[in-house]
Amino acid sequence: MDLGVGNLASFKAACLFVLTSSLRSLSTDPKLEILNRNLSLRYNPYCGFAKLRESIAALYSPGDKKLTGDHVVVTPGSIMANFLVLDTICGPGDHIICQYPTYGQLYLVPQYSGVDVSLWRMDDENDWMLHIEELSGMIRPNTKAINLNNPSNPTGAVLKEVLLKVIEISRQLNILVFYDEVFPHLFFTDRESPTLTSLGHTNTGITGSLSDAFALPGVRRDFTTICVSRIDDGMASFALDQAVLPRLMEKNRGLGRERLMLLEDSVKRNGSRGRPVDDVEFSWNLAEEGVLVVPGGYNFDEAAGNDFKGYVRIMLGRPEVLRQGVPLLERFIQSTP
Repeated sequence: MDLGVGNLASFKAACLFVLTSSLRSLSTDPKLEILNRNLSLRYNPYCGFAKLRESIAALYSPGDKKLTGDHVVVTPGSIMANFLVLDTICGPGDHIICQYPTYGQLYLVPQYSGVDVSLWRMDDENDWMLHIEELSGMIRPNTKAINLNNPSNPTGAVLKEVLLKVIEISRQLNILVFYDEVFPHLFFTDRESPTLTSLGHTNTGITGSLSDAFALPGVRRDFTTICVSRIDDGMASFALDQAVLPRLMEKNRGLGRERLMLLEDSVKRNGSRGRPVDDVEFSWNLAEEGVLVVPGGYNFDEAAGNDFKGYVRIMLGRPEVLRQGVPLLERFIQSTP
């Protein structure tokens, strides 16, 4: 069908070439191939290719605690991985405790399934930390899981000491720790936290993704199953190979650090002008100046817009867009009485 937009097949092939060329440039092994030229486009193994599952298992096998591909299920997106775990571990009449704020699916999926959910709220006046005493008071006889997201989306807080205490509670009461870990290795300070498997805890389910820390959202491969693209599996296996992964993460940390510094430098220049604002009004007025931010309550709020008043979410996207937007943001702040 001619859609008047050129050769669609050629366009798709060109996009694939650009992506594979970018990945290949990060490899230290010139013999490593992204895609098997003899790849048969049959249905995938329902749990994902063995090589990909072994690569993922290696990421979560620090020291002498070795996992195998049998511990891993590959899914088309972390949403599916989270759903499979949550739908398996709890149902109507059960109770779970979920860190909050966090990615909404971690508590909304159980709620839709008839599970009673308690939100374990992070302390915004204490660097978004969690208080273990509050967790202890939430536990019930029918509590099946404690859902965590580390590093935290959206706050960036990193769980360390509190994670060890959660594991103690999990062991004592036989409560599963569900651990959404889509930003592993993407740390810009010394706050790095170990993956849950390195702490020797077995009563856990961990989900991860290629979309965020690995910056490969177009490769729909996440872990924890359906027969989907064999090409995606091949590219994911290449990206997680030890000949590629260290340089891939080094590149992504550098990109993240560059974008974060653009915003942090602006905050330092204008920090003395800080005052409470109506986040919705602020966002609407800023949009009139050509800069889009999202009011905090529109992202992660479960209290009718009152949990995150005064917060806005700024996407650290393309550097060139940030370089254009930050001066406009500063000018708007400086002109606001």
